[in-house]
Amino acid sequence: MNKEEQEQIQNVENKVQQPKVDKENKPKKQNKNNKQKKAPKTPAVVKKLKILCLHGYAQNLTIFHKRTAVLKKALKSIADLYYVQGPVVCSINPADHKKFDIDENTPKEEQPLGWWNFSEDGKYTGLEDSLEILLKYMKEEGPFDGIFGFSQGSSMAAVLCAHLELEKEKGNPDIPDIPRFVMLFSGFRPDDTTYDKYFNTEHKLKIKSLHVYGEEDHWLAPERSKKLITYFENPTVLSHSGGHFIPMDAEKRHYYVDYIKQFLPTDEAN
Repeated sequence: MNKEEQEQIQNVENKVQQPKVDKENKPKKQNKNNKQKKAPKTPAVVKKLKILCLHGYAQNLTIFHKRTAVLKKALKSIADLYYVQGPVVCSINPADHKKFDIDENTPKEEQPLGWWNFSEDGKYTGLEDSLEILLKYMKEEGPFDGIFGFSQGSSMAAVLCAHLELEKEKGNPDIPDIPRFVMLFSGFRPDDTTYDKYFNTEHKLKIKSLHVYGEEDHWLAPERSKKLITYFENPTVLSHSGGHFIPMDAEKRHYYVDYIKQFLPTDEAN
């Protein structure tokens, strides 16, 4: 890692936030001379947000639904989550680096799926097909307000956002609308040099972004997540003390919900 990259990652570390505990709902003691004031009325939600969800490597819809169920419940009044399943059957088990014991008879809900596989020369196979599938889905089911990705799904989301911004700059009229925000959990920049065109610190991605990574992530070095962050303008960064997972404790959950709420269209008159 050169000096410039080290400085970029140091800048990322300086931006790391910790979720703030919401004390607004804590009851206050009243006295005779000081009556409790009514809380300001929350603006009514005019239309729920649509968020595209991309699972990680060797997962599938069944697994990702379970791992995000508590967040989906927390967002039910403000956002709908749209889950898309990776089209690639994963070849290598990341736990032991051996081939998965699956065949054509393995039920779909048990198949380890992802957005690309890895070739011996370090190239990604299947990513371009995955990109086309997601672009088509966004045209048919969108427009989407946000994208939520975990691990390889985060990397896929970053490529998708970069592709959309690049094509918009070229004046391509056939691309879907660019979402307003992206949430990347344990994300990383693709190693395949084919996708270097999407990641340039001199021309950063403009989409608003939240990046969450674990300081004790032994599957994906935190430095890789920090490196991805350097390609976004004014990112919001949140670290946690755990490993390679999406933290869903109440404090973090409230943080995610508050982050998403800022993108809600509201009717201030109500």
